[in-house]
Amino acid sequence: MMTATLRNWGGSIALPIPKALLSLVSLDAGKEVSLDVQNGKLVIAPTQTKFTAAQLMKEHRALKLPRDEAWLGFEELPSERV
Repeated sequence: MMTATLRNWGGSIALPIPKALLSLVSLDAGKEVSLDVQNGKLVIAPTQTKFTAAQLMKEHRALKLPRDEAWLGFEELPSERV
C-alpha cells in the first residue's frame, strides 16, 4: 500500500499520486478522472471517453480494413422484411 500527503494548492487540496500507481490504471497528468464517495471512501476512476459518430468513422477509415461483403449474399430474415 502506498501513501501520500494532501497539499494546499490555490483554493483546492491536491493529492500527489505516484506514477507507478497511475500506470496501473493507465492514467497520466492531464487525464480526466471521476471522483465519488462509496462506503465512506474516496474513489478516483478514469472517465469514460465519449466519441461522436464522426470520430468513430474517421478512426475506422484510418484502419483501412478490407471491405467485408460476404454478408451481402444472405437473404433477409422474415423479421427484416417490411
